[in-house]
Amino acid sequence: MSSFRGETRPAAAGFPADSVSDEDYPPLDGPYQNRTYGRALSRERVEGFWRRTAALVRRGAAPPDVGLYAHWPFCPCACGYCYCDFRVPGSSREAASYLAALERELESFRGALRGLALRSVMVAGGTPTSASPGQLDALLRRARSCFEVRPDADISVEASPGTLSAGHLEVFRRHGVGRLDLGVDSLDPKVLAAAGRRGQTAAVAAAACRLVLSAGVRLDVGLLCGLPGQSAASFLKDVRWALGLRPAGLRLYRFDPRPQTDFSREGARLAPGWAAGTARCMEEADAVVTAAGYGPQAGGWRVPASVLGVGWGAKSRAFGAGWYQHPNLERRPAPGPGMPPFRGMPLTLEDEARAFVIGGLATAGRVGGEAFREMFGTDLGAYAPLSAALRSLEARGAVSFDGEGLRLLEKGRGALQRLYHPGVLKLLARSGPSAGTASQTLCRVYERCDCPHSRLVAGEEA
Repeated sequence: MSSFRGETRPAAAGFPADSVSDEDYPPLDGPYQNRTYGRALSRERVEGFWRRTAALVRRGAAPPDVGLYAHWPFCPCACGYCYCDFRVPGSSREAASYLAALERELESFRGALRGLALRSVMVAGGTPTSASPGQLDALLRRARSCFEVRPDADISVEASPGTLSAGHLEVFRRHGVGRLDLGVDSLDPKVLAAAGRRGQTAAVAAAACRLVLSAGVRLDVGLLCGLPGQSAASFLKDVRWALGLRPAGLRLYRFDPRPQTDFSREGARLAPGWAAGTARCMEEADAVVTAAGYGPQAGGWRVPASVLGVGWGAKSRAFGAGWYQHPNLERRPAPGPGMPPFRGMPLTLEDEARAFVIGGLATAGRVGGEAFREMFGTDLGAYAPLSAALRSLEARGAVSFDGEGLRLLEKGRGALQRLYHPGVLKLLARSGPSAGTASQTLCRVYERCDCPHSRLVAGEEA
């Protein structure tokens, strides 16, 4: 069995990155980004994006699914493997000021989304349960007061075992939170100590899982494979532990050593053989999970067509109108209660189609033909702006069309930039080196086979 122990070594430079990565293509696939680019936008220009999206929805030219994402960047400690935008707060006042900024931004878009009912609400980070129950109650109350939320909306919150309390669960019950994404990551005490993750033990994680299950909230457990100091046996032991709890969902991630992780900041990098070892271990885990009665989550892990993101580090996508983001905090103190600046660009329906294809191939290795047809009103192979590039990739053995859509072949990894809009390539080239990882399937999302299939979620880049 493969082992990950001792497979890191110091290096003079950080982990090498490609100049352009697939996750950099706007409007992007999740609520995080590794660098800020795009033109400065006024709040009024951004509000215009949303008004255009609402008009497209009303005439049937844009999907009606709209999600809200709120980014809570604060964490109780800095985990060395984390690539998300987070900060350990300097004081309780900093978190209170940040909450005021979130509420102000929600209020400012109240009118722009009028007539668009939210199909999902997600609070993630960071560690949202590092906020007090009262703070999360205030945030969710403000969201419901500003926007229409469908009765069947998928409302979810990320949590960590060491911060979750019964008080949090009571707040979630009041606001209709139906799913909790519990980031267990690892139960190996040596791995947790090496990563600097404090306050978590196997007993703490088990107690948190029981608390969620007793509250009747859907439990999704997240685990990481390939961490520094971790062995394949250790990871598979964690997988079996999680399966013993029978959570509704299981997410298995590969460690992604992006330059913003402490792992890479400290000059460490992965030794040869790590990628192959983690790939084998993920395959072993897949067999264990499947044998336990779990299968791929219906539709994989994807975001709604339009997402309003609030808070530093959040991204937003107004379908067919515009994409924009707030800069990352990058460990700096959160500014006062004012709104973060906006950077982004207008989008067309062609940009949306390009992003849909690129995102599907990069994160899941395929694009469903029926899903593309439902969203864009034509067959993928006949879509004029992309047909020539796709046929060229097919001739090169990079992709293949089948009865269900388009599939990415092993030879095609790294070739997805051929699908980028030329203008976006120029913008990315001016933005400097990317901090992303191109064309890797970094997450496997499973669902217990006797569970109802979950709805679309406003989730983390896979």
